[in-house]
Amino acid sequence: MEASARRKIAGGKMLSVRLEHDGAVIVRAEVSGDFFMHPEEAIDIVEEALAGLPLSTASKDISILIDRVLKERGIVAIGFESPDLAGLIREALE
Repeated sequence: MEASARRKIAGGKMLSVRLEHDGAVIVRAEVSGDFFMHPEEAIDIVEEALAGLPLSTASKDISILIDRVLKERGIVAIGFESPDLAGLIREALE
């Protein structure tokens, strides 16, 4: 099954998420929008980290996961904060 959401976040930046799930967990995630991440492959790393996430995961816990991945991998995200992305994921799944 597919789920998606898109909205403008603080600063007027557009953020979009497209998710594929099996009814229990996220199978694949695609994040796009008006933001930059460094290094170049960082978006793939974040998307891969979301795979396997139970659909019932709270927004706060999704945000913690995203922050952990950014910190552990030395990723710099410009244009969104982890709560923005986490909230959008929850919005897509509801």
